[in-house]
Amino acid sequence: MTHVRLFEPGDATQVAVTMARAFAEYPYTVWTVQAENRHERLRGLYTLFVAEFAASFDGVWVTDDCAAVASWLPPGVIGPDESFLARHGATFTELIGDRLPAHLAASEVIDPHRPAEPHWYLASMGTHPDWWNRGLGTRVLRPVLDRCDAEGLPAFTETSTEDNVRFYRRNGFDVVAEADLPDGGPHLWFLHRNPGAGR
Repeated sequence: MTHVRLFEPGDATQVAVTMARAFAEYPYTVWTVQAENRHERLRGLYTLFVAEFAASFDGVWVTDDCAAVASWLPPGVIGPDESFLARHGATFTELIGDRLPAHLAASEVIDPHRPAEPHWYLASMGTHPDWWNRGLGTRVLRPVLDRCDAEGLPAFTETSTEDNVRFYRRNGFDVVAEADLPDGGPHLWFLHRNPGAGR
């Protein structure tokens, strides 16, 4: 049985590699991150937003070898705060590159769909392609889904692939809205999970 645990600082490099590989062809990241040197850009972005930001809330769960990663934000945390952006905003802008307008437009589509009620937000979940279809994604989601069930809190996420919609449905999520990103961007599904769903 694969062991799942909280992120530790020494995991940062492998977490970034796993997430960059997992999202290399993902429609949302292809649309919102500059194509040139995209793998290196993704590694930098996931270092910032997973290994530094989400991990600061004990929101990142990994398999022992970091082949699968789930990055959550707890109730009340919408995204990076002013302090984080003051420290890392310039790096973020450089990593996004020429797709910054697309990224900002995507945020304007996504943000209104976040529930008003307290919830855990699954900001990103990825499995290294060498480990796909082995159940690691479900395992790495389980700690926070179990916490949601115990505390009576919903979970929320969005995705840009139908395969992911099916995966999340198996884990108790339901599609509650859909939208297209502007200027020919990918289709998004917004998913909500009530506590206790999918058990």
